[in-house]
Amino acid sequence: MRASATISRGADLPRVAWAPGSRILTLCTCPRCGKSFPLTLSIAAPAKLHPSRPAPTQPSPPLYALRQGLRAWSLTFAGQPAELRHERGLSFVACLLLDPPDAPIHALDLIAKIPALYRRQISLPQLADLDSGKAVPPDAVARLEERGLAREDADTLRRLYRGERELEALLESETEIEPVKQEALRDLEAVAEFKRRYGRRAKDNAQRAAAAVHKAINRFQARLAKATDFDGRPHPVLRPFARHLGHYLLNPCARCAGGCFTYEPPAGVVWVG
Repeated sequence: MRASATISRGADLPRVAWAPGSRILTLCTCPRCGKSFPLTLSIAAPAKLHPSRPAPTQPSPPLYALRQGLRAWSLTFAGQPAELRHERGLSFVACLLLDPPDAPIHALDLIAKIPALYRRQISLPQLADLDSGKAVPPDAVARLEERGLAREDADTLRRLYRGERELEALLESETEIEPVKQEALRDLEAVAEFKRRYGRRAKDNAQRAAAAVHKAINRFQARLAKATDFDGRPHPVLRPFARHLGHYLLNPCARCAGGCFTYEPPAGVVWVG
């Protein structure tokens, strides 16, 4: 049978701040027999209390998101979800929304951003190879070559235009001798032949690509502007999204020249993929 004991207090155990690890010698009295016997107490260090860790916060869902799925795209516009089916214009719109260019980019650059496999899936128009004349997919390398050729042709044409003005000035001059004017006339004929043969070589592919991209984006936006829900009422997500595209994508693109495209989102609108 276990017996309980009481520890004497008062003078035997003064009320002082005992340091952790200290030992106290006191008397313990048995309540049954009344006998006292010495007892040594050890002061243990107080347990350390760890501050409560805050619960991990879940990231808030994005207000604007456009993600490509296996069968469709998932759209989140102003926090409201919707689904979009695959089509050409959506691919170009996604490239512009998810990676807004600092400056307007050409249609060929926009097409080159789309993966080659998906370009074939949505049947993007192929461009003609400048050397063989055969249709080739406009991959990134082809775009670099195309852009390099176009830039080289543009520089050449600019030099020709400057030389053409100088040659015309020689022909109109009253102080130049006739042999100089005859030579200037032959040079002008050579410039005209070069412009006729090579002046539009790089422009044809670029213009076709720009027209195809512009048509695809406009068709996609027009379809969204007429979208309805299952009850036949105006879709609460797709129609506002169509107005957003018209104001911040199509209108800025209309101000761009040379088949370029851009996206100018309003403040606070950041798209995630």
